[in-house]
Amino acid sequence: MDNLFEHPAVVLHGSGTSAPVLADFCEQLAEFAGDRVVSLGATQYDDEELSGVERKSLEDLKVDALEEIADAMFYLSAMAAKILAIKDGGDLE
Repeated sequence: MDNLFEHPAVVLHGSGTSAPVLADFCEQLAEFAGDRVVSLGATQYDDEELSGVERKSLEDLKVDALEEIADAMFYLSAMAAKILAIKDGGDLE
């Protein structure tokens, strides 16, 4: 995960970041997500035959999707509020 914090898209943020640098950041983020699937996800949700998603009923998937969407909405809203509260100098009010 350190490579994400030290990525040029993060380090150079606000100074100008090119599309190729942003694309590389997206690729690194996708790799991080993939690593989580085969490590944490595999230990929590995989029985070596079917993934947790494959074992779930459609009704369970609907509930899970709504819960994940609600969690993401909360988190993104909280992040937006914090980002908007940061003044140009980088200080929070």
